[in-house]
Amino acid sequence: LEIALESYTRTVDTYGPVLVLEDLPAGESYRLTITASDLSVRLPVMSGTVGGEAQRWQPERSANQQAIADLVDGDEPLTWLFMGDSITHGAKYTLGRDSISQMFEKFLKDDLGRTEDIVINTAVSSADTNDTIAELHARLTRYQPDVVSIMIGTNDSASHINVGETKYKQDLRTIIAAIQEKGAKVILRTPIPTKDGTRPEIGN
Repeated sequence: LEIALESYTRTVDTYGPVLVLEDLPAGESYRLTITASDLSVRLPVMSGTVGGEAQRWQPERSANQQAIADLVDGDEPLTWLFMGDSITHGAKYTLGRDSISQMFEKFLKDDLGRTEDIVINTAVSSADTNDTIAELHARLTRYQPDVVSIMIGTNDSASHINVGETKYKQDLRTIIAAIQEKGAKVILRTPIPTKDGTRPEIGN
């Protein structure tokens, strides 16, 4: 548990169902984060003032986030395009479970009621940024997406491909520019680290 106040931050390890925090400065604003020790679960972040009521904390949206939220709040059907590698492709490593695009489509239609939205997944197992640029027509430009979500880079960091940081950034900017040329909003998802004994810096 971490409680961030105006004057200081306090971290507490707790294992019981009830925790009482004493000696907190009255009237100070705070943000409370509760996370499992193995990072498997994090409860919604709460905020408020000491001695007052708490509410769910909502971070300030960026201009891009607000633009996507406005699209979702609108009535026009949207096309969502997912790009990436096997993590997004979901053909093998999900072990038969839903891929992220499938889970997102269920959220759109079941939770948000956006039944006319279309979700497309053009991710390909083993893809890196170079592959993606070479296949932009198949993976992006043949479609007319409103929002594109991309997570790419895990394979770029593998030793047998060995794409450096500078080249990776250049390639990613090229892909983002192509998405923006389509008039679509971009969601960048952070690639997961790769465990590779020949390049220990990958996990950093």
